Amino acid sequence: MKQFSRMYIYKETHLPTEGWLHGCFVCHTVTGNCEVFNKKENDTKIVERVVFVCRCCCRILSEDSELRDKYDEKVSNYIRRTMH
Repeated sequence: MKQFSRMYIYKETHLPTEGWLHGCFVCHTVTGNCEVFNKKENDTKIVERVVFVCRCCCRILSEDSELRDKYDEKVSNYIRRTMH
């Protein structure tokens, strides 16, 4: 059986790192809303990357493809930096 884990991505706030609320990755607003960015799987494990994004930013990202591309790039860069 494969090991499953989640990587939570968010901006730092005054809140504790453990909990339901974190800073929106786009605007830093405190939010509990998140979306799955991607899921990576190999022979032994599955890693799901989840990004905290407030509802307002979710709406903007869904309407602006150029901004969404920049967001995707920033999240991917963040993942690369934290994996090394």
